[in-house]
Amino acid sequence: MSIINATAREANNCKLISGTFETLVQIGLGIIALSVLVLKRTYEKPQRPFQVWAYDASKQAIGAGVAHAANLFIAILLVKLAGSEDAQDECSFYFINFTLDTSLGVLLNWLLLRTTVAAALHFNWTWLQVPGFYGNPIQAKVWLTQLLSWIAIVLTAKLVIARAIYAFSSPLNAFGNWLFEPLSNYPKLELLFVMVACPCLMNALQFWVTDNFLKKPAAQDARLIVDEKTPLV
Repeated sequence: MSIINATAREANNCKLISGTFETLVQIGLGIIALSVLVLKRTYEKPQRPFQVWAYDASKQAIGAGVAHAANLFIAILLVKLAGSEDAQDECSFYFINFTLDTSLGVLLNWLLLRTTVAAALHFNWTWLQVPGFYGNPIQAKVWLTQLLSWIAIVLTAKLVIARAIYAFSSPLNAFGNWLFEPLSNYPKLELLFVMVACPCLMNALQFWVTDNFLKKPAAQDARLIVDEKTPLV
């Protein structure tokens, strides 16, 4: 009887990666998130040149893609580490991870970016001294350097958050199961809530805030801004 019950629970559990529907949901989430950056550029003043904005947006989009993949991996891994029959809902773990990512994660990313800028100024790494400045003329290799630095920052923040979730996995898992209990018999509806309904607002806010500290400041600080007339190499 317990085997039958376990099988029934497994069938109703929300899975992050299990078919076409789940894949389409995640693609939709990405499109919604990127549209925020397009909307932000439409209303920003002064408006960034298109190439600069494209570099800024692609840097954040790729970083967000890496973070999303990390969130999926962490949620699935935590479910496997939990090991109990009542703890096999990947979506609840993803929701907890995502919530921390869009709150504590944004703060960690900002602190790590500021630390990177400080280190770049100290060691004279000119390509990393001003986020969003890609040289004059614009150079793809500067963008690539900033992109790799940003990915390293995102992954470092994810490791910190994942470690915190793992340390408190039992109470967080219990909270997640309680929170999504009303949707326990509707795994696809739960997936839509976890991956679309809730993230729409939280992801939009995260992208908006992150774009502000990834782009070059409008008011240039003499301590941080490299003279745009001076070549970077």
